Amino acid sequence: LDRMSKITKQQIVDFANKYFGDNYALVYKKQGKDPNEKKIDKPQITPIVMNRDSASAFLKEIQASQVNPIEPVFLDYEKDLQKLTAKSNIPVLYKENTTNDLFTLVYVFEMGNNNDKAMSTAVEYMKYLGTSKKSLKEINEEFYRLACYFRVSSGAERSYVTLHGLKENMPKAMALFEEILADAQVNKEAYANLVGDIIKSRMNAKLNQGQNFNGLVQY
Repeated sequence: LDRMSKITKQQIVDFANKYFGDNYALVYKKQGKDPNEKKIDKPQITPIVMNRDSASAFLKEIQASQVNPIEPVFLDYEKDLQKLTAKSNIPVLYKENTTNDLFTLVYVFEMGNNNDKAMSTAVEYMKYLGTSKKSLKEINEEFYRLACYFRVSSGAERSYVTLHGLKENMPKAMALFEEILADAQVNKEAYANLVGDIIKSRMNAKLNQGQNFNGLVQY
């Protein structure tokens, strides 16, 4: 990472010009109807001969075997999950992961986009912020060293923060994330870039037939 961070854009351009030369593909993306569009003849489909009446010995063996129906197993909150209470009187549901060395921790906040229309944007914005003591780069590097990451999502009624990673590093990952949550610092440049990305995605969506169709269905 240290070596890569010292490589400049010009060095990459010079490398490409030296070794790639004119070996590239150039694509122009234009809107509208191609005046030279030609109709392609539909190819003939070769019929497939089916042998529905024959069966292999292996298939016959499977068909003759007796299979017991799968019975559903329902979660029992009283037996399958431990119920704890945090210091701040917040209920905690806990289930140990015995399959591997990973953990998943979900913070659930009883507020969503119905409470505040800016919630989803604020949630997205938080991913680009540092704290008063750590830059965004330092935070990302620390999460990387811990082999952990977090993601935030906002629904209509609730917002969710999910921490995931190595079980042994869960306390450090929690402390780092809660530091971000308590001390996130405003970054005007990051906010301007986020706003630009949102506006661009909306413009692209208006030009996307599938997006327009989904909007019409919802309407």
